[in-house]
Amino acid sequence: MGVLVITAGVDVQADRLEALVVGHGKADELWFLDHRIFYGSPASDDLWQELADYLLEPWRLPNGKDLKIAQTLVDSGYETQKVYQFVKRMAPYRVNASKGIGGTRRPAVGRPSKSNSARVSVFPIGTITLKDVVFSRLKVAEPGPAYWHIPETMDAEWCYQLTSEKAVKRWSRGIPRTEYIKLRPRNEALDLSVLSLASFAMLNVNTEKVASRLEDVRKPEVEMKQPFPFRIKNKKPSWVKRHK
Repeated sequence: MGVLVITAGVDVQADRLEALVVGHGKADELWFLDHRIFYGSPASDDLWQELADYLLEPWRLPNGKDLKIAQTLVDSGYETQKVYQFVKRMAPYRVNASKGIGGTRRPAVGRPSKSNSARVSVFPIGTITLKDVVFSRLKVAEPGPAYWHIPETMDAEWCYQLTSEKAVKRWSRGIPRTEYIKLRPRNEALDLSVLSLASFAMLNVNTEKVASRLEDVRKPEVEMKQPFPFRIKNKKPSWVKRHK
């Protein structure tokens, strides 16, 4: 059946914004669709405008149906106030702020808090819980349930980033505790994958029901050559500009 739901994660760095778009199928099968880098200062409104336009563009499935990104999480650990401003404007499109929380046995996504100056919902993310999911999924070797499809557009550096950490066990007062340590300086692909998984968890989607709905869509007369969903350029005025 392929991609049924699309989610995204956004990481904020000193000189750029990075966005990862992921497609989710039945039985936890997953497709990495695009990793986009927007270079510039996160203090610039224009940079956030580029991100907004990107997140609002639909994606065309191989069966000809268009899907929009259903949920996006933006990490609020850097340029926090700019993140709050952005998600406040983009809230109607299910774009929310997040904050990574350490510790084992935490839920993938916790109850949001609004105890911030902007009064926006900030969702706590169980980073260790979700990194455990990432590394368990990467062990699945055959396409099907729980398999992750990585396209050729994701180069070796991206794959190194995805596997840039490893789990270690620490002991505190006789109690074992899992931590992830960096093996390489850059880990953006891993962090973005965690955010995309958390976005999907927020939706609480029954993929079997979604698949049944999409099966009713008539297949195109000509089979599309693109095996992965691809982005459709949005010609409409951007949401952020229309609502200033």
